[in-house]
Amino acid sequence: MRPGSEQGSASATGGSRRLRRLAVFGLAAVAVALALWVGRDLPFWRVERVTIVGLDEREAAAARRALVSAARRMTVFHVDHSELRAALASYPAAADVTVDRRLPDELVLRVRLRRPVAVLEGARGRVAVASDGTQLGDLSTPSSLPTIAVGDGPDPDARLAAPVRAKVAVAASAPAPLRTALARISLDRDRGLVAALRSGPLLIFGRAHDLNLKWRSISTVLARDPSASRATYIDVRLPRRPVAGGLGNPASAARPLSGGTIANPQPTPQSF
Repeated sequence: MRPGSEQGSASATGGSRRLRRLAVFGLAAVAVALALWVGRDLPFWRVERVTIVGLDEREAAAARRALVSAARRMTVFHVDHSELRAALASYPAAADVTVDRRLPDELVLRVRLRRPVAVLEGARGRVAVASDGTQLGDLSTPSSLPTIAVGDGPDPDARLAAPVRAKVAVAASAPAPLRTALARISLDRDRGLVAALRSGPLLIFGRAHDLNLKWRSISTVLARDPSASRATYIDVRLPRRPVAGGLGNPASAARPLSGGTIANPQPTPQSF
């Protein structure tokens, strides 16, 4: 036999062996996966220990109990995420839950919370609200958050009206230091969305568009121009041309800031 033929035969034999090994490993993996699937509900894997991360023991005691109860009806290999989410349905501050398994019998449940950005205030009382408009009835209403008037509300079972959602969006997009400096957010007939600082100028946003850009403009103005904090208002309806007004000098009742141009603010159409 020629040397070349011998080398070719050896190479073919080596390739066949590798294919056989791969086939064996593949079958073994399938067998293990099938065994786990078939045995996932065996009592040996039943959840005995539940660790919950993210829920306050006092404010969310009922939600914690519901989660533990739901988890202990499962096994570590057969987790029903929809049932866990359903257990949190009565606690609107909970946005989602993820699961870590610790064999043989423990689940670690990590709850992601909605954070309050404002407080809805009306004839029915006060309730914290999250950035997505969810009313967080079980949470306290921090005095550091801005208030939003809701007339005869708030109604925890009703979807927020578009103007209220727009006000919530103003609060949600605010940088944390400025959000806690806000006293209230309202809707002005002529100027659109406006936010009153606890100490400082009125902030005029107009429509609920480009809110992140408008807040960046406000932050820049207040950081670069100390006199802006003494203004009556800062108008960022045109966020790249912010205007401050009411600085006490009649000759410059409104003046541009940070490269803006002097403008005579016009009424903002009510569209959100």
